[in-house]
Amino acid sequence: MVLASGDVPRPTGPAAQMLLATAWPGMSESGLEHLAGEQAAMATAANDYGDQVMRDMTHQRELLKGYSGDAHQALMGKLRDHAYAVADHFDTKAAAAQGYKSVIHGLKLRLSQIADAAEHDWSNTPPAARGLVITAYAPEVESAVADAWADFHATPTP
Repeated sequence: MVLASGDVPRPTGPAAQMLLATAWPGMSESGLEHLAGEQAAMATAANDYGDQVMRDMTHQRELLKGYSGDAHQALMGKLRDHAYAVADHFDTKAAAAQGYKSVIHGLKLRLSQIADAAEHDWSNTPPAARGLVITAYAPEVESAVADAWADFHATPTP
């Protein structure tokens, strides 16, 4: 897991460790943000290329006449269409990465809040009864993870 300044830190107390051992996502929000930025930059580059091809088509329309001009315009049209399709593809990937980042960030915040509450109860409970604290908060952790999975699956796929 890459830990960067934008990531929600994993809670460290004993109750948090027991509650979140398997629930804490290993994905980095900042890593997903970086990926979304890269995908958006690729979409912009493809869009710019499509725009340049469109300008070239307009300019070159008068340079070639007849069959060769028609073939050239058809080829340029295919290049333009491909460039815009690539831009759409990367836009979709960037949006998906942003959506996944939001889901992961939201889940980590929610799990941190649950862990903080559990830590408070853990420290105020006699050692013999601390297992009850974990039992009391485990359904909240399960609910948070289930909600995140639902959000994850609701995010449009790239």
